[in-house]
Amino acid sequence: MTGDDFTTLPFMAQGGDGCISVVSNVAPGDMVEMLAAVATGDLQRGGELHQRLAPLCRAMFCESNPIPVKTACAWLGLIPTAELRLPMTPLSDSGRELLEECLTGLGLHATPSDAPPSTLGPTAVPSRENAEANTVEYDLSDPGEATT
Repeated sequence: MTGDDFTTLPFMAQGGDGCISVVSNVAPGDMVEMLAAVATGDLQRGGELHQRLAPLCRAMFCESNPIPVKTACAWLGLIPTAELRLPMTPLSDSGRELLEECLTGLGLHATPSDAPPSTLGPTAVPSRENAEANTVEYDLSDPGEATT
C-alpha cells in the first residue's frame, strides 16, 4: 500500500494493492472509483480520476496535515468544527483560497468559515462526539455503495 495520494494510480498500476488516503476523507466516491477502475484494469478511467483529484491532492498538503483536511471536512459539514489542537493553527489565507477553489472544482458544496482559536491545550481532552467524525466504509466491488 502507498501512503501518498499522488502516487496511488502509478503504484496500483504496477501491482500495488491500495492506499492510505487523506483525499478520501473529502472525496471518497472519486477515490473509491479510481481504485476500483485501476483494480479492474481500466487505467484510462483511473487516469481520468487521478487527474480530477490531482488539485485536491495538492491542496490537502499545502500546509501541515491535518490542517487542510480538517478544514475541508468542516466546510463540507462532515465534522462539527475545524478546531485544531495547539501547536496547529488555522489554515492560512492562501491555503483557504486554494482549498475552496479545489472543492468548488470538484463540485463539492463547501461553506468556508473561520476556525476558532484552539481551546484544546495539552491537558484538555475533547469529548468523543467532538473528536471523531462518522466513518464511511466502501466496498470496492461496488463503488456506488457506502455504509455508515
